[in-house]
Amino acid sequence: MGEREFFEKIRDDKNIVIYGAKKIAQELIKRMKYIGIIPKAVVVSDKSKDEVGIEGYIVKNLDELTNIPECTFIIAAGERFKDEIESNLKTKGAKKIYALTWGLFLEIENINKVNFTYGLVDNHMRSILLQYNNHNYDKVQGVREKIKAGKKVKVLFLISTVSKFCSESLYHEMEKSEYFEPAVGLALVWENGMMDIGTKNFTRDYKELVDKGFNVAKIDTLTAIDDYSPDIIVYHSHYLDLEVSYINYELLNYRYLTCYIAYGVEVVNIPEYHFNNFYINSSWINFMPTDAEYKLNQEYSLIKAINAVSLGYPKLDNYKSSKLKERDPRKIVIIAPHWSIRTNMNFSTFERYFKLFEEFRNNHKEIFFVFKPHPTLGYRIKEIEEAKDNPKITYNEYVEYCKRWNEAENGIVLEGTNYIEWFNESACLITDCGSFIAEYLPSGHPCIYLFNPDLPNQMDSYYKNGQDILNSYYICNSADEIKNTFDEVITKENDSKKEQREEVLNKYFKNIGTSGKKICEYILKQLID
Repeated sequence: MGEREFFEKIRDDKNIVIYGAKKIAQELIKRMKYIGIIPKAVVVSDKSKDEVGIEGYIVKNLDELTNIPECTFIIAAGERFKDEIESNLKTKGAKKIYALTWGLFLEIENINKVNFTYGLVDNHMRSILLQYNNHNYDKVQGVREKIKAGKKVKVLFLISTVSKFCSESLYHEMEKSEYFEPAVGLALVWENGMMDIGTKNFTRDYKELVDKGFNVAKIDTLTAIDDYSPDIIVYHSHYLDLEVSYINYELLNYRYLTCYIAYGVEVVNIPEYHFNNFYINSSWINFMPTDAEYKLNQEYSLIKAINAVSLGYPKLDNYKSSKLKERDPRKIVIIAPHWSIRTNMNFSTFERYFKLFEEFRNNHKEIFFVFKPHPTLGYRIKEIEEAKDNPKITYNEYVEYCKRWNEAENGIVLEGTNYIEWFNESACLITDCGSFIAEYLPSGHPCIYLFNPDLPNQMDSYYKNGQDILNSYYICNSADEIKNTFDEVITKENDSKKEQREEVLNKYFKNIGTSGKKICEYILKQLID
């Protein structure tokens, strides 16, 4: 069941109740209001633990409702709370319950699954987006006047982690320009229930950025962005405001000139989420990494990509400019597991193969292994453990697992940082991630890609560009296939698909090494012509 079908199904329900009062609930209410569906109430189990109000609603305790059996409940809370809330609702007589959880996109599931993306579904929304577009003209005029007065344009690159900072080359081009004054705005991510890890990552990333010579602004308070007073904001994640409560993209897109550059190449088949997203469509300029994505944007975007342009992907410029200062002389193999264990996406095979990865490291001392987990993997492992959902590895065991990688004489854990330089000098990548398959392609090296045996027809989960890339890699469906491929491709160095990868690279990617320069020139042209 699709999003539109679901909303039409509940449109006539008179007593729609949102269960939850945090960010996920806030986004759901916004989307419902946009298409004319107005929830009756917002409830929680214990109001003292939540916000007093959300999106114009006074949050109520569930027990304040007197007509629970007649209500349609939509659970908009974290994954680990879903089962407990559902049980509580059923105990109190609820008969119609849907659960909404956050993965890479929102999903409402009952008996049938319903994709809740950021789809924009009517002419009213198109009108709103065009108003944003028209308002950008006024903001451009203001920046032009600033340039005429001899002042520099302040540009803030807004990120939550160094690993998502995909515009280093653009930053450096602006740094060299007489017209721009760039800074990296590092946001403190703390709304994941693990404040200690958020603070640790923030401190680590801040130090790395400063050590590399970037001008860094700490975005860790409600007023930090306004205090910096940028003219242009460049952002790389359209769900950062779900991670950080004091960031509101609707407000940022309206107040500032905003540029969107995705932190990964879109290869996973979720077009409404990738290309019909309100925050992206209401930005000033949407820089698409490839022509393939630009065409998908034209097809799926409500405004048909009128704010989009394809000038290449600045993250890949690092292939031409970055090299490891120090590296182990041995052959480098990168193992990069995805986070999506037992989610609707379900790409992750980490639970299945994490012991095998250690076997490779222990049995191949002639190879230097880099363990590069998705930043969300630890959080997901902790969620499964807290939900008591038969975890194959606990969070503490995962921490010890990573510790063993760092302590091994032929291993390291790579967190944050610019991983393209590692890609460039590696011999092979072993992964089940999505965007990594595209980002690794310019390295020219082979990739062993792990399909999840529990996910049927997995190739259908990718766009045509992703399918072409995967067909130039070595796909494995079992531990035996991984071992055999490891021996053939890595140990024996038999790479029969090298030329095929070169053809795919030339088909989909352009301006590698010059994308940041071209984007800088494009932005400047909009401001001085």
